Amino acid sequence: MTNPEQDLQAKRAIEDEFVKLGKERRRLEGMLGKNLAAIVNQIPEALDAGISFDGVAKLVGYPRQTLYRWQAAKRIHAEHHAD
Repeated sequence: MTNPEQDLQAKRAIEDEFVKLGKERRRLEGMLGKNLAAIVNQIPEALDAGISFDGVAKLVGYPRQTLYRWQAAKRIHAEHHAD
């Protein structure tokens, strides 16, 4: 026979752990967003310094297509908020 109180405590402990993991994931996503913004902001400077787009992609460990998408998204955002 199971103990409902112990079952409830065990369930609550698991839920608490998931809440903690979710908070950590959101914190890491926020840090990743800041990192991605910094990468995109540095791309023009890197290109001016003679570092190829492929070189940038290799240095930061992201596919070139991803960097192009980020740049396009930044450009679109800037265009829509330039008013």
